[in-house]
Amino acid sequence: MTLSPQVTVTKFIRASRQRVFRAWLDPQLAVQWFSPENLTPISFRSDAKVGGSYTHVMSGPDDQRITTVGSYLEIVENEKIVFTWGKDDAAPPESVVTVVLQDQDGGTLLTLTHAKLPDDLVPGHVTGWESALRHLDTFFGAERK
Repeated sequence: MTLSPQVTVTKFIRASRQRVFRAWLDPQLAVQWFSPENLTPISFRSDAKVGGSYTHVMSGPDDQRITTVGSYLEIVENEKIVFTWGKDDAAPPESVVTVVLQDQDGGTLLTLTHAKLPDDLVPGHVTGWESALRHLDTFFGAERK
């Protein structure tokens, strides 16, 4: 099994950079959107600082629990978040997710890069991240109503 250099997904989000940044790190906001559309976020705990950790639990079909864990490697307020991504029962090496936020057309251009994934997991992670970012945009759309 080889490791893919990275997967990159870009999405325009109809909200300010500040609000999008906060939605990634504030547990009360993240638990409302942080999952692909076919899963339900159950809990999100976060110590949002460099070296801090997070635990993210989602519910899948038949109430299957999916837990991801990691730690924050870099946080640049309203611009960038870098964190490790792994399953709660997986051994290192963990993959690394980088979220970059840029102002664009009254909203935010979000670029997510997920590096160090095994080749066989790349297609599922592309689909999952595209879906999660649609879920994030829908979350902000619901706020606007």
